[in-house]
Amino acid sequence: MLEFLFGLLTKHGIPDSVDNAAKNLTDEPTKQIGHTFATILCLIFGRGDYEKNKRDIRYKYALERYDAKQERKHKKKLKKIKNGEGRKSDNPADAEQVIPDAEQPSNLLINADFANPINSRGSSGLVVGKNKYFIDAWMLLAGAVAITDSGLVLDGVICQFFEHEPVIEIQPYVEKTGGEAIAMYNPKTKMFSIRSTGALLTYATTAPNSKPNERDVDMYKSFRYQRRIHILESGYGQLGTIIKKSYPLQPPMRLSPTAVIEMEQSDNLSDIYIWTSDNALFFRATVASNGQWSFERKILLDANL
Repeated sequence: MLEFLFGLLTKHGIPDSVDNAAKNLTDEPTKQIGHTFATILCLIFGRGDYEKNKRDIRYKYALERYDAKQERKHKKKLKKIKNGEGRKSDNPADAEQVIPDAEQPSNLLINADFANPINSRGSSGLVVGKNKYFIDAWMLLAGAVAITDSGLVLDGVICQFFEHEPVIEIQPYVEKTGGEAIAMYNPKTKMFSIRSTGALLTYATTAPNSKPNERDVDMYKSFRYQRRIHILESGYGQLGTIIKKSYPLQPPMRLSPTAVIEMEQSDNLSDIYIWTSDNALFFRATVASNGQWSFERKILLDANL
């Protein structure tokens, strides 16, 4: 059927755009999803928007799967070449392979730039304790850590837990000056830890040659675990009026967080309730008497592992 259609189109001449659309019917992703004569006509002539949209969605999905498969094959090949494994290719172009930037691994840690950390708790100076979060995503397991403009001065152990088991090999690494420091990873607990005796830590990573994360990406990820919000509301109401407010959380948190009230102040309100979900914080109160009311809270939302 395809050969007949292509022959008919070629005989009478077709624009390049239509010719390209017809050729696309024979590429690898298209073969994976199948096609009928009707969908072929839809793709080439733009008829039947509903069927075309359905097919476009299926094609996009198949293309993504195909690209992912090709990428995995390419990475496997590059790894073998890099390690000097397997039979050498007869293709001169493969004689010397250079891993492009896209192949450079990402740092799986959140908030790993200790000289400029994300610090929604507002921690400062010397932090002493056990199993205590201090900067976003990082817990002080034992000992003491000093937060400075140059990095973290650690005399003890800090750690970060992964929510899911990493799919790539973890090669713990920490940059430091002075003292002693070593980075480790425990796959059973999914814990990346750094043990130090007085070293100044400036950066940690899951691979020595990884590219640093963009700060806005780190902020987005860290907000899934912890964030601080400030609520300030006021208005006028009559006795017994119910006040309801909701505050969206974007991005959503890992799960419904624990709300830690750090500051609270209210006037002419009673029966105040605050509760959370993974994507919003809710407030409900009753006006105590006719007139103006006000409400203020500073809240730390904690969904750490």
